[in-house]
Amino acid sequence: MARWIGPDHDHIDAVLAAAEAWRDRCFLADGSLFGEEKLWTLDNVQKFKYHFLDNPVGTRKGGFFNRLEEQLNVAPYEVRRLAAEALWFVYLFPHRKSRKPETKHDDIKRVWEWSESSLPDSNYLNERALMGVAETGPAYTTRPDRELGFLLQILERWRSESELRQSELMAEGTPWKFVAWLDEIDNSERRQIRHAILYFLFPDYLERSVSFNHKRRIVKALKDRLPKELNDIVAKDEHSYLDRDRALYELRKSLEGEYGEKIDFYHSPLAELWGWPPQESERSHPDNELVSELVQVIENIRRYQTELDKGPGSARKLHIGLMKKTSHWYAVEPDADGRWLFAPSKFIGYVDNNAEDYIQSTGRHGWDTEDRLRRWFDVAPPEVDAELRPALLGFLEKHNRSPRKGAKIHVLKETYANAVPVDGEERWDRNSGEPKRRPQTLNTILYGPPGTGKTYATAQRCVEICDREDRSGKGVRERYEELVKERRVEFVTFHQSYGYEEFVEGLRPETGEGVGFRLVTKDGVLKRIAERARSSEAGLPHVLVIDEINRANVSKVLGELVTLLEEDKREGRPNKVTVTLPYSGDSFTLPANLHILGTMNTADRSIALLDTALRRRFEFEELPPDPDLLKEVKVDGIDDLPAVLRNINERLEYLIDRDHLIGHAWFMEAVNRGGDDKEKREAVDRAMRHRIIPLIVEYFHDDWNKVRAVLGGTDDFVLREPLSPPPGLDDDTGEDRYRWKVLKRFKGDAYNHLISGAVMDAEAEAE
Repeated sequence: MARWIGPDHDHIDAVLAAAEAWRDRCFLADGSLFGEEKLWTLDNVQKFKYHFLDNPVGTRKGGFFNRLEEQLNVAPYEVRRLAAEALWFVYLFPHRKSRKPETKHDDIKRVWEWSESSLPDSNYLNERALMGVAETGPAYTTRPDRELGFLLQILERWRSESELRQSELMAEGTPWKFVAWLDEIDNSERRQIRHAILYFLFPDYLERSVSFNHKRRIVKALKDRLPKELNDIVAKDEHSYLDRDRALYELRKSLEGEYGEKIDFYHSPLAELWGWPPQESERSHPDNELVSELVQVIENIRRYQTELDKGPGSARKLHIGLMKKTSHWYAVEPDADGRWLFAPSKFIGYVDNNAEDYIQSTGRHGWDTEDRLRRWFDVAPPEVDAELRPALLGFLEKHNRSPRKGAKIHVLKETYANAVPVDGEERWDRNSGEPKRRPQTLNTILYGPPGTGKTYATAQRCVEICDREDRSGKGVRERYEELVKERRVEFVTFHQSYGYEEFVEGLRPETGEGVGFRLVTKDGVLKRIAERARSSEAGLPHVLVIDEINRANVSKVLGELVTLLEEDKREGRPNKVTVTLPYSGDSFTLPANLHILGTMNTADRSIALLDTALRRRFEFEELPPDPDLLKEVKVDGIDDLPAVLRNINERLEYLIDRDHLIGHAWFMEAVNRGGDDKEKREAVDRAMRHRIIPLIVEYFHDDWNKVRAVLGGTDDFVLREPLSPPPGLDDDTGEDRYRWKVLKRFKGDAYNHLISGAVMDAEAEAE
């Protein structure tokens, strides 16, 4: 039984009692945890999913709860109360060290009261019930939208099952059918709430760990205690998450016979058996199952490229060095004189020679799980290709990934003769060895956190598409404005209320002689630019720019035109598709010379939350922060401006994720506006005070302790002043409370302290 979670944790009984009530009243039935009405119905779940997942972003200000409130502002009251109870379930698992019970209670109360009713008193809302089960990663509590979104996917599928099927999956003593069913849902391997719901539904069978990597390490360390059949299964790289959970259950039964029922894998004596807590050097392992398998693929590639085995005991490392950056790829090379291979842009780090455990990446949380296999990688020369390509394709297929459209095999100029172009187009010039003009796909989304230059990149890309040549530097903006005047580029910004009528076509009232008004069909922006592109002489390229594409309900805006976006379904292509528009009745198809270029702020919404049909039809290009662009900048009192940005972003990635970083553009804009070094410093201070710090505050939902940690843990940027409790208030929490202020003036060496993390006394005047 996994109900014991360690000494001095007797609150677990209250937590599991609350989980059992949720299971019986909400999950198995469709009632309410805090009332008598029916909240957890399929209809309410789908409405909540529509308003929350399909209605991505309202205002950015204020973070998750302000966005959620705006998303639910037209939802029925019962859906708002369902949102509060769903948030309660998400919060039930994290230990108080991850989120305090009183904070959980206040958040749940806040959402419930959007339904214009008071949150009822309930034992399931008291401190003991909300103390939690285990510590979660920082992103679990700072980005509850991701876990909440996956919970809705589970609930919608569960509510769609027949009662007979539900009974089969929940049959007493057989949790494994339910585990297998749950893991059929897309992205289950990415969400920690997958483990939480299994633990709460089957606490006698499933462990409380929310880490795939921890479970893997436990099984690997103790697999000799497993029955042979199960040992053979988990010893294979392709074993499932179900196999791993079953192995943990068998291990627990074995260990309970040796140590008794009061055991937990995170407490002695079991913790020592699998090496918990880890040494500091181990903490950077990316917590994802794909990594170990990918290492094996890379090892296979390496065997064809160079002989690195130098006998027993050899522990040489294969250095994956950043050699040359192209539009989508990094060229990487083994440390011996092997041939070049190309890998996704996230693939930077070291691969241990024995390939047992991990790829250690440049940051604590390393590769982005949504992007690490997004772009296809391949290898030269051709004699290797025949054997490796099936293995690589099989690997990507297994994890529901496929090669990006138009992928090429190519190498750097030193080995160009061995390159084999795919799809009939070479991207490298045979004579110079330099890359040819960037191939332009018809549908592209540029994505990245705030301040990474997406606006400039959009203008540059429009010029490159229309003029059919790579462009950068001076003259790009002027040429972009010319293209707008020529009506070859059209710009539109999506927002929450943007609809099909504005984008494609709709009915509009029109007045005329003899009549009050009549309804006429009016073309939207897409239809207008499509007609211009179709009638263009010589088929000149046209571009429709959709800024903030993730802020609208894209599926609703595009309607039936989602199918037309695909390149092979455009006008003049073999699989051309024509649709009949609902208002005008016109036949419509998209011309092959119309490019759709979108921008997406990942701090607003993750790519994973976009409609799957949309993701399939666009190529995504990341625009990450680039501290190296600040290398030549000299600012008074700042020794290393790139290091300032790099340290802020490493801390944000550790505490949240890589979608919530700070872009280089804000610093660049500041220093470009300044004159001498002193004026540049004042401009950087203004950007930090009025743009960067407020955004970080928003990221952490006003958790100023984390804001201060990101800024180096010093008092050089924000100042905290202790608050005294009001007279007559019996404050027995024992917790200090503070007033936080952004300083009006930052010390001369504040940015250097941000890098080093030196704690200083605050002397600057507070704002």
